[in-house]
Amino acid sequence: MIIINLLKWSNWFSYGINNYIKFDSNYLTQIKGLNGSGKSSIPLIIEETLYGKNSKSIKKQDLLNRLYPKEKLFSEIQFTKYNDKYLVQLSRKAILTLKLLKNGKDISSHTTTNTYNTIEKVIGLDFKTFTQLIYQSSTSSLQFLQSTDTQRKLFLINLFNLEKYTKLHD
Repeated sequence: MIIINLLKWSNWFSYGINNYIKFDSNYLTQIKGLNGSGKSSIPLIIEETLYGKNSKSIKKQDLLNRLYPKEKLFSEIQFTKYNDKYLVQLSRKAILTLKLLKNGKDISSHTTTNTYNTIEKVIGLDFKTFTQLIYQSSTSSLQFLQSTDTQRKLFLINLFNLEKYTKLHD
């Protein structure tokens, strides 16, 4: 299980520069605010930083704050998994730069795609499962409750990475 400790970002959506949220691992974090205040942007920034895509299918050119077009897009996520500390840094102006550090050592691949694949392996969740966990809403929870037993079972198997046990059962 990963624990996100810190999210920093600049120039995403309606946000300017030098924004951050420190997450306390002893508590569940809920983001609340008025409509249009940027609540939904936070999980989208996390998704884009860790997976290079977002659950709302927002195009790359629409991620940048239009008020600061000359500024670069930046995000950084610090998280822990067991005793290891990870840092993911993303910056984009003309080109995308993505770095992955484990305990201070750069373990990025030569390509962005391979670095995203490494991040997914470290996290241990595919994009779909991750977004279902991080971007909770009453409608997604309701969909889970209204889905068939087979769909709920499949979701839980994927969530907890239990595919090997289903193969053994078969």
